[in-house]
Amino acid sequence: MADLDPRLTELRAVAQAGDLARAARLAEALIADGSLREPLPFRVLGAAREAQGRLAEAAQALLGALRLDDRHVPTLTAYGQVRARLGQLDEAQAALQRAVALDGHDAGAQFALGWTLENRGEVDAALVAYGHAAAREPRHASAHAHAAALSVRRARWAAARSHAEAALAIDGGSAVAQIALAQADLGEQQPARAEARLRALLAAPWGLSAQTAAVARSALGDSLHAQAQSAPAFAAWQDANMALRQLHAARFAPGAGSERGLALAARLTAAYAPGQRRPWPAQPAPTGMPAGLPAAGHAFIVGFPRSGTTLLGQVLGSHPSITTLDEVELLSAAAGDLLGSEAGLAALDAGDPALLARYRADYWRAVEARLGALAGQVFIDKLPTYLLGLPLLARLFPQARFIVVRRDPRDVVLSCFRHLFVINPSTWEFLDLFDAARFFDATQRLAEHWLATLPISAQIVRHEDLVDDFDGTTRHLCAFLGLDWDAATRDFAAASATRPVRTVSSGQVSRGLYRDGAGQWRAYREQLAPVLPLLAPWVAAWGYPPD
Repeated sequence: MADLDPRLTELRAVAQAGDLARAARLAEALIADGSLREPLPFRVLGAAREAQGRLAEAAQALLGALRLDDRHVPTLTAYGQVRARLGQLDEAQAALQRAVALDGHDAGAQFALGWTLENRGEVDAALVAYGHAAAREPRHASAHAHAAALSVRRARWAAARSHAEAALAIDGGSAVAQIALAQADLGEQQPARAEARLRALLAAPWGLSAQTAAVARSALGDSLHAQAQSAPAFAAWQDANMALRQLHAARFAPGAGSERGLALAARLTAAYAPGQRRPWPAQPAPTGMPAGLPAAGHAFIVGFPRSGTTLLGQVLGSHPSITTLDEVELLSAAAGDLLGSEAGLAALDAGDPALLARYRADYWRAVEARLGALAGQVFIDKLPTYLLGLPLLARLFPQARFIVVRRDPRDVVLSCFRHLFVINPSTWEFLDLFDAARFFDATQRLAEHWLATLPISAQIVRHEDLVDDFDGTTRHLCAFLGLDWDAATRDFAAASATRPVRTVSSGQVSRGLYRDGAGQWRAYREQLAPVLPLLAPWVAAWGYPPD
């Protein structure tokens, strides 16, 4: 048997002894030799490369192990974790769901699945996975700690405290649990207590990882903000963002393969400059959808992040004739193919009916897989980043309506800068104040051009109008969607507790309508001064007071 081969015995002993450098050399030699079709060398090499931070190589090694044994749960779990750390969340989730299906009692697989779902914004599904991990392994401190952090996201302060205290009873040094307790303090209007807790954590002698320290500093900024200490709050957010920028810099360096949000906006601006694109031909009636349009109507809510799209989506989703989907990317393949290159843009211009029908059918299948039958419902797909993909949406869904949400640009940029997002090519820009403002400006210039030139039906709504005149604004939007107004929209805050909310706004939505978010930028006028001239044209154009 191959397992009796002395080379494998030696490899296993070296790996178990913790000499990863030597284990990696032995594993590479066995793989290169090719005489053994055994997964162990690939597993050892994957573990070594992951420990060295060489994640892409780790993923390839673990994939080699899975090709030889695709039912090994620890390998599936390790592979999923590495893919998740690389930001390849689709691949990670698929591997981890298979691991859980093979062995639902494996706490490590359940936790890794929860972490991946958390990073996808699937808060409720992640909470379930963390719960399973804690049930399988009651002393799994990290499962309790992450459940505490997600309970904070859902503004469930008692649950957050319960999970955090359970984590700390197991591991008194759990920084994630301490941060969750501080955020619960903030949610319960105890910012000074939150500040004290966070300062103690940041001064802890055992130190924190760069990621955890950044999260703690960002939360410290929030506690100072709640105490009207604007300058130190901004400094704390800035420190957190600089640390995260350094931590993730390699992912967005030139040639790394990730097109930053600013680069995408610049490329699309050049591609859609006047005279660059030929007019679209007349489009035939949409085809390729199951039994025609599977919903009574179709709309998109778009807008720059932190503009109020989540609130509006939850408000309209409370209408009995509306079903909303909150920030689930269902058009990534179409966007990559048709917006990702000049050849793709040319294909989008050409508008081949069969090609469009295929993407359209894929979209509706994905919608129905998540939401079930939509007969009689107006379906609203809410994803802010669709604002940069309006030509794609207009091409695929000529019958759709578009609700474009706007908010005071100064509040938007400040909010993007101060809140932590899962880092991706767009949210990377929010880690720097100048880049956040430049990205806002570039995105709005594109949106203005497309709203003026694309054959779409669009309605613009200001976030502040929704807050100040809720009934009037929602009546107007219901009419735009072809529906009668329903008083159930007023109960959106309670209804949101039973619906998935994937964004950093989830806790705020549960508060209902509140006006204290408007004009927050004024307390940070000095810090925002360098970018205010860039935002001033939008402030004026959208009717906001200059000061």
